Amino acid sequence: GALEEKIVSPETEIYSAGEIRLPNPYLPNTYSVFKDNKVHGWTNIYKAIADSVNVYFYVVGGGYPYPDEKIPIRQGLGIERLNKWWRAFGLGQKTGIDLIGEKDGFLPSPQTKAKNIFDPVWRLGDTYNVSIGQGDVLVTPLQIALWTSAFATNKIYQPFIVKKIVDENGKVIFGKKPKILKENLISEENLKIIQKGMRMTVTQGTAKMLNDLPVAVAGKSGTPEILGKKKLNAIFTGYFPFEKPEIVMTLLIEDVPIGSVATLPLYKELVKTYVELKHGGNF
Repeated sequence: GALEEKIVSPETEIYSAGEIRLPNPYLPNTYSVFKDNKVHGWTNIYKAIADSVNVYFYVVGGGYPYPDEKIPIRQGLGIERLNKWWRAFGLGQKTGIDLIGEKDGFLPSPQTKAKNIFDPVWRLGDTYNVSIGQGDVLVTPLQIALWTSAFATNKIYQPFIVKKIVDENGKVIFGKKPKILKENLISEENLKIIQKGMRMTVTQGTAKMLNDLPVAVAGKSGTPEILGKKKLNAIFTGYFPFEKPEIVMTLLIEDVPIGSVATLPLYKELVKTYVELKHGGNF
C-alpha cells in the first residue's frame, strides 16, 4: 500500500534505534514509547520485511510529525488508507470457504474506536500498533494464507475444501474449480519489491533456518499477541518455489514462549515432506 500510494520507494530509509518516541502533548518531557525487537539501524523496505523492523512500519503506517532527519516521513498511510489496503487484500472479510462458522475478523478505525466509552479517541499510537498487525486488528490464518497467495501471484482465489464428489460409478456429481476473486492488486513492479523482501526473510532475515531447503521459499514471520499481550502465537507464512510458486503454506502455533521462530523447525519439515511426496525430493 505504501509503495502504491508513493509513501515510500525502495530507496527510502528509516533509522530504527530500537524504539520510536512520541512526545506527550500534555506532559512535557514525557513520551509514549513504541518498541522494536532490537536496534536495526538504517532500514529500507527489503530489510523491514526480512527482519520485521517495527519502527519502519510504524512510520510508514502513521508517519512521524516531528523534525528528525533519521525519520524523514511526516505523513504515513494513515488509518483510512490502511483500512483500504487491508480490505483490498481480503483481510477482515469472510472468504466464503465451504465450511460453516467462518469468522471475518476485525479491522479497527476511528469509527469503531468511537464506540469505546472508556477511550473513544483514535491516536497516532493506535495507527502505529495496527501498522504492525497489533492493536485491535483481528485476522484469520486463512486470510493470511490468501494474503500470502496474493504476494505470490497478484491474485486472490476463492478457497474451498471439496474439489469433487463422485458416485459409485466414478461419475462426477459435484465439482469445483479455482475461482479468482481479485487480481492485479498492485503493480508488477511493486509486487516484485515485496517478493524480494519476502525472499530475503529466508536468505538473511528472521527465517534463515529455511535457507538450506531443496526449494527456495519466500515468506514472512509474525508473533501475534492476544489477551492483552498475555499470550504469544507464532506464525510463518510463505510460498514456494520462489521462481514459480505452486503452493502457499501458513503455519500457526498457539501459546508459544519464543515468538515466530517456534514455527520454523516444523515449517521446514512440512516443506521437506511436500517436496518428497510431490517431486521425489528434487525440483
